[in-house]
Amino acid sequence: MEQLDGKPVLYRALGTMNSTMESLYYGVPMLTFPQMPEQALTARNIQELGLGLGLKLDGDILSAETLRDSVEHIAHDPAYKAHVQEMQKHVRNASGYKKAVDVIQQFSSDHRMKIEQ
Repeated sequence: MEQLDGKPVLYRALGTMNSTMESLYYGVPMLTFPQMPEQALTARNIQELGLGLGLKLDGDILSAETLRDSVEHIAHDPAYKAHVQEMQKHVRNASGYKKAVDVIQQFSSDHRMKIEQ
């Protein structure tokens, strides 16, 4: 994460779900550099929801000017931080990995029982 005065300003990521959820959990806007189609979709959603920006690479090239301008834009537009902090509440109240483990175990148990019958 890029930091300013010890506080994260943004999270640089490819746009994977793992990095997206980590950024949302910590309430930090994102600057994504998608490399794969699913990452591009995530980056587009991030941008549409005002959670950050998704940068398209021109081939494999990203200019220093584009990068600097994008970081400056996110750092100085309080709407990004506000949107991410709102989403952070939802992410933190979603029960996290413990709920996911319970659901997977229950599904596995139910599925095994149906096969055995």
